[in-house]
Amino acid sequence: MSRSGEPLTGHTGRVWAVATGVVDGHTVAVTGSDDQTVRVWDLTTREQVGEPLTGHTDDVRAVATGVVDGRTIAVTGSDDGTVRVWDLTTHRQTGPALTFPAPIEAVAVTPHNTHLTVVFGHDIAALSPH
Repeated sequence: MSRSGEPLTGHTGRVWAVATGVVDGHTVAVTGSDDQTVRVWDLTTREQVGEPLTGHTDDVRAVATGVVDGRTIAVTGSDDGTVRVWDLTTHRQTGPALTFPAPIEAVAVTPHNTHLTVVFGHDIAALSPH
């Protein structure tokens, strides 16, 4: 596999997670970092889209994307024990953070976007994003 262009820069810490999706016809990458931010990148222009998504208070180690009610979302999980759902069109968090008793190790959105799966500690939770 060949690399295309220069690295995407902006995070001030190590990037732990990446997912891709489509927002308004543009292919994007969503990244989570130990700088406690989530960033969205337009993969055609190689530019950051909007300001970083903030709210986590520790390393962001898990990212997934999906489509709910016709809108592209990102689901992010952090060592702070929270999962946040972001509307990638508005760059706003949808609803309150979901809190778990351990750091979040992985998140996933089911293929039909009906459930979120969250891995924390030695446990797994399946939740409806609606």
